[in-house]
Amino acid sequence: MLDLWSLRVLAEVGEHGSFSAAAEALSMTQPAVSRQIAAMERHTGVRLFDRLPRGVRPTDAGRAALEQAAEILAGVRLFETRLRAFATARAGRVRVSAFPSAATSYLPARFSAFARTHPDVSLSLHVTTGVTTPWAASWTARPTSPCTPPGTPRPRPASS
Repeated sequence: MLDLWSLRVLAEVGEHGSFSAAAEALSMTQPAVSRQIAAMERHTGVRLFDRLPRGVRPTDAGRAALEQAAEILAGVRLFETRLRAFATARAGRVRVSAFPSAATSYLPARFSAFARTHPDVSLSLHVTTGVTTPWAASWTARPTSPCTPPGTPRPRPASS
């Protein structure tokens, strides 16, 4: 089975056109890179690079593998970026409950400021009187929408 490190080695060899330059970029030895590519070729049953006197050139299969490896590695980078965004509060969801007085006076300006600086964080506000009542309203802020106090009447769905 291929792993991400193998794909990274493949991508570096393709980018640099030589095992030596890829080894330097990866802080590996040239023989280790050569063994990694040879193992990948054995595993897939396909020659990925033509060995030349000065470097390597991808075969047709190698070009296809390089293209696929680039897509996979880009997907992994996106995956890591999205997960890190949760750790740094750049993405996710924040839910706030508040009494009507805070919801109408204090929070709208704070929600607006937060939404501007954290556009990928979804803010939601639950307004309550402290007792569960049908009056409780929910509201979500988006950086592009004006932050208006909750409690604005909402259209009710037509009953059948």
